[in-house]
Amino acid sequence: MNKEEKSYLAKEKILKAAIKYFGKNGYLNVSMNDIAREANLSKGLLYYYFKNKDDLYLSCVEYIYKSLLDHFSSIKDGITLESYLEERMKIFRTYPNLAKLFFEALLEPPLHLVKQIEFLREPFDSFNRGLFLELLKGYKLKEEIDEEELLIYMKMLQELINGFFNNSYSKNEDIVFEHEEKLKKVIRLFLYGIVKEE
Repeated sequence: MNKEEKSYLAKEKILKAAIKYFGKNGYLNVSMNDIAREANLSKGLLYYYFKNKDDLYLSCVEYIYKSLLDHFSSIKDGITLESYLEERMKIFRTYPNLAKLFFEALLEPPLHLVKQIEFLREPFDSFNRGLFLELLKGYKLKEEIDEEELLIYMKMLQELINGFFNNSYSKNEDIVFEHEEKLKKVIRLFLYGIVKEE
């Protein structure tokens, strides 16, 4: 094994341990010592790869967004809105610490890292917007709605849902699944409305 491979494996081991620990305990309750112990590596090695706790946290968040983006990009052909939301739920159930860190970064991020997290999240959000528009091609939109306006409404809807859950994030262990279930319902309401047309 060459030096680059060893370096990649060490960094991957640290990221996985950090995702687990940040997911389980949240940003505020984790130290670099905790991560070093969890990864069974020296603290010096941790600082060799990551400048500080913020750098490691942001790397974990980036790793999650990139992993989700890679996964959904690989299965997007033939996906429906329903199957996309089900696949998200399946991933979050399979990897609960990843899910908790994903939602902490989304709903209750460390305040001093908000801008960096938004920047890291943009490719994932952009993919979601593109996928949503692609999925809507199978539907006939009302004449007064164009794509640009639709994306504005989707962004408003996303902010509304996240704002609603932001207030209860740290107090609710099941927030991940509650968020995903509500998201599914709200998207259906957004698409089909709440009033039955006569």
